[in-house]
Amino acid sequence: MNFEVFNISFLNWAASAVLLAGVVDDFLTRKVHNWLVLTAFGLALIACALLSPELFWQKHLLGFFAALGLSLPLVLIGWLGAGDMKLLTVFGLLAGGHITFQVLAFSFVWAAIWGLTLVCINGSLKTYLANLKNILLFTNDRGLKLQAMPFTVPIFFGWMTYLKLESLHLQIF
Repeated sequence: MNFEVFNISFLNWAASAVLLAGVVDDFLTRKVHNWLVLTAFGLALIACALLSPELFWQKHLLGFFAALGLSLPLVLIGWLGAGDMKLLTVFGLLAGGHITFQVLAFSFVWAAIWGLTLVCINGSLKTYLANLKNILLFTNDRGLKLQAMPFTVPIFFGWMTYLKLESLHLQIF
C-alpha cells in the first residue's frame, strides 16, 4: 500500500470535512464558531504532523500562513468574515499553500456566481446595478446597499472545483 497516496487522500477528506462542517455551522447559526475551528485546527495539526512530517514545515505551515496572509486583508476591509478566515487557515494547514491560493481564487468565482444568483432571486437587480455604477464611477461608497452572504459555501465549492480539476489532471494556476 502506498502510504503517501493514502496520507494525501486522508488529508483531502479531512479538509472536505472541515469545510463541510463550516458550511453547516454557518447556515444553522450564521457564524463559524470558535470551538469548531479550534477543534478542527488541533486535529489538523496532529494529522499533518503524523501523516506528513517531512512536509509539515514546507507545505502545511506554509498553507496556514498563506491562508492567513490572503484572507486577513479581506477581513480588515470587511469583505470576509473572521470565521471564514479562521476556517480557511485550518483548510490551508491541511491542503498547503499552493492549493489554498487556487481554492481561494475559485471561491471568488463561486461567490460572484452565487451573489448574482441571490440578487436575481431576491429581486434586487436594480440595487446591484446602482451599486456597480457607483463603484465603477468611484463615487462615494456610503450609499451602497450591500448584501451579506456566507462565504463558507463558495469556499467549499472552490475546493470541490479544485478536486474535480485535479482528478481530470487539469491545472489552472
